[in-house]
Amino acid sequence: MKEPSLSSLALQPARVYTTSNLNMADYFDSSGKKSNSIVVSGRAVRVLEPDVCDMQIVLECKPKMTAQEAKDSVIRREDYVKQVLANFFCRESDIEITHMLQPTSVTSKDKPETQYIFKSEFWVKMRRSSSSVGGEGGGSLVGRASDVHNVLMEKVGPDFVSVSSPLVFSHSNELMQKVRSEVSSAAVLDAKKKALHVVKNLSQENRSTIKLANHGLPSSISENDFSEKVDKVVDSANKSWSELHRRASCRIEAEFLCTFDLKLSTSKAKLNSAGLK
Repeated sequence: MKEPSLSSLALQPARVYTTSNLNMADYFDSSGKKSNSIVVSGRAVRVLEPDVCDMQIVLECKPKMTAQEAKDSVIRREDYVKQVLANFFCRESDIEITHMLQPTSVTSKDKPETQYIFKSEFWVKMRRSSSSVGGEGGGSLVGRASDVHNVLMEKVGPDFVSVSSPLVFSHSNELMQKVRSEVSSAAVLDAKKKALHVVKNLSQENRSTIKLANHGLPSSISENDFSEKVDKVVDSANKSWSELHRRASCRIEAEFLCTFDLKLSTSKAKLNSAGLK
C-alpha cells in the first residue's frame, strides 16, 4: 500500500498566518502551486526598564585664603563621598572625578583680595545588578540614587555638596543585546505555536496526521519588523526621578516570518496493517 503524499491532500501553497487569519482555511497563493510548507508570522514584545543611572555629585568649598586650604577642605570630604557610593554598590570603575581650582575676588576690609575655591565633580554611573533582588546592587536605581542624595545632604551638608538634577537613565549594551536575543527567540516560538495550530486544523480537514518536519524547527526565518522605542521626555528638569525612570523604559518589538516544512506522520500500526515495515 502506497503511503499518501502531501501533494495529494487539500494542503495548498505556503502563506502567512497571523493572529487575525489563523483559523481561515484559505491556503492559496497567486501562483496556484502546491507546497509542502507554511509561512507563519511570530511576534513578541517586551518593555525594558533602564539598568543604568548617570548622576553628578559636586563638592565645592567656600572661598579660602590659600589654594592648599581650599583643596584640603574638599579632599577630606571627597573620601567620604567615595565611601557612600561604595555602600550603595557603585563600582570604583564607574566613578570619574575631576578637580578644578578657581581664584575668586573677595572684598575684605574694603580691599579686594584673591581667594580660592576648589571643586570636585563626581560623574557616577550607577548600575542595576542582575542579582538586584536581595543581593549586590539591591534596590531600584531611583531608590539607591535617592539614598545617596539623602545621606550626602545629611552628613556633608547642602552648603558643601549638590546632586545634579535631572538624573539620566539609560540601558547598557549588554542588557540590550541580551533582550534583543530573547525577544527574537520569543517571536520564533510564537510562530511555532501558530504553526502547530495550523497543522492541527489541516490534519482535521484532510483526515490525516500532518506534523512539522525537522523536529519543529523552521526551515527559514526572515525579519519582518524589529523596533526599539523610548519616549521622548520634554522639560526633564521639572520631572521627578521616578517619572524620568519610567519614561526611559524601552519597548522592543519583533516580528518574524518563519517557514515550516510539513510531513505526513503514519503510525507503526498502520504501516504493519498495510504490509509495510
